[in-house]
This record gives sequence, structure tokens and C-alpha cells, in this order.
Amino acid sequence: MPLDFLPNVIPLRAIFFQIVLLLMAIAIEATVLHNQKQLDIDPRRSVQYASGINLLTTVLGWLVTFFILGAAAVIIPEPLRTQIQVALLSFIFFDQWTLDTLQFLVIVATFTFLISLVVKWLGVIGEDWLMKKAPPPTPEQPVEDHEPVFRKPRRTVIRGIRPRFNAVFLANAWSYSAILVALLLRFVFQATLNQTS
Repeated sequence: MPLDFLPNVIPLRAIFFQIVLLLMAIAIEATVLHNQKQLDIDPRRSVQYASGINLLTTVLGWLVTFFILGAAAVIIPEPLRTQIQVALLSFIFFDQWTLDTLQFLVIVATFTFLISLVVKWLGVIGEDWLMKKAPPPTPEQPVEDHEPVFRKPRRTVIRGIRPRFNAVFLANAWSYSAILVALLLRFVFQATLNQTS
């Protein structure tokens, strides 16, 4: 057969759902990054940033997932290893899960949020470096003659590291919240479908 090199099971549902969630995250994060006035990012660049960091995070996430599945063969004892691998693979590829899988996924989702935040933050720094875009300097306020010398300086917008991290954190939090709502709606929809049939 000419298609013998393809696997017997192609997880089309998982691939489709990953694409939908990726597009959803890119749209939400691009909007959040653009609306952060401290960053001064135009809409086109915000979509570039969101696309780049989300594709990077997705690719690294899948590589880490398959690495963990492979490393589980060496580190984890046989009965537990088989249980974890079967639960994870049946959830990813066949959309079948149990209450134990759900508890495991809540713990994994918390770590995934934190790790993806770091990866996205490093991705923004990398994209800034690739685009040779340095943060604009902070404008200095001239001291007028009639102002007292020991007065507190006016607060100016700091365009350095902290506003960028805050923007990436907000974008990641909004996209993860929207993805969680989408997954919950999908779960409720499937539960009602199973009850009616």
C-alpha cells in the first residue's frame, strides 16, 4: 500500500481541537498585547508576537509530552507507568478519561500554565531580539525654575521589563481562562449528548 508509512490511528479530533485552541489563544493574546498601552504594539505586531509565542509553546509542549511518555518507561515502575500512559494517550487521542485522569490533568494544567508563562516570556524577549526592537527609553521630565527641588518626580510610564511581563501574564491568563471555558462547554455538551443517547 502506498500509505503504509502513516500510523494506523491518526488523532484527527485531537489535531483539530489543538488547532482551534491555538487560534483562539492567538486571537485573545494578540488582543491583550495590543490593548496594553504601555507596550505600544501595533495590531500587526501583536498578532506576530502572539502567533510566535503560541506556536513555540505548543511545539515545546508536544515535545515535552512525548519525552515524558518515553522517559516514563525508564523512571516509573511498570504498573503505574502503564496506567499513566494509557490514561494520557486515551485522553489525548481518543477523548476518553476518568476521574483519576481529571485530577491528574488539573495538576498538570497548573504546571503547564506556569511553564508556558515562562516560555512565552522568553519568546517575547527572543522576538524583541530578532526584530531588534529595544524598549523605548523613559522620557525625562525637565525641572522648571518655579518647581521645588525636593519634590517627588512625576511618575512616568516605564517601558522596560515589568510591563512586558505583566502583559504576557495577562495574555496567558486570559487565553487559559478562555480555553478552560471552551473545554468545560465541550464537556457539558458531550455529557448531555451521552445522556440523551
